[in-house]
Amino acid sequence: MSINQVEAAYQKAAPYTAFLYIWGLQWALSAGLRFFAQWRDLDPLQPVVMWTALAASAVLLFRTFRHYGGTSPALSGAGITLCAAVVLVVSGLYALARWKSIDPLVWPLFKGILLTLAYAWFSRWLGRPLLYLSLWMLALTVTVAWSYLGFAQVALGVFGGLSMMALAWMIGMWNRGTR
Repeated sequence: MSINQVEAAYQKAAPYTAFLYIWGLQWALSAGLRFFAQWRDLDPLQPVVMWTALAASAVLLFRTFRHYGGTSPALSGAGITLCAAVVLVVSGLYALARWKSIDPLVWPLFKGILLTLAYAWFSRWLGRPLLYLSLWMLALTVTVAWSYLGFAQVALGVFGGLSMMALAWMIGMWNRGTR
């Protein structure tokens, strides 16, 4: 992949940074609520965090559509297809978790593996730093699964969310020309 192709990929990824910040914050807040739920009943706040992230994403998508008039990379056919696929997979997994079809200890591992695969997939276009982020997330998921399964919701939620926010920050830095 040439330098120009990588820089074009960075520019195409720029509209997604706000979504990475929103959902990274959602993951981290949800994990924080899980941690503090051992002292207080904070489970009713979990849907609030999820619906807030969904509402923020919908508002952002609407503003992007209105600003670009449908010509944004985030609103292209591939972008819409990608968003629809992610929504379907995550909704299906959330439904399975809600119906107790997935063990609550295994659910965060699914999310960690899904994030690992996403980073590995997008490293094809955004380069080696995403491959390293994917390997780090895989190592973290395997380590938590092997030795710290009881802490999986908190550890993978916080570090997965922080990694999404770090990726958004990296894309912003790459687009400013700082590497």
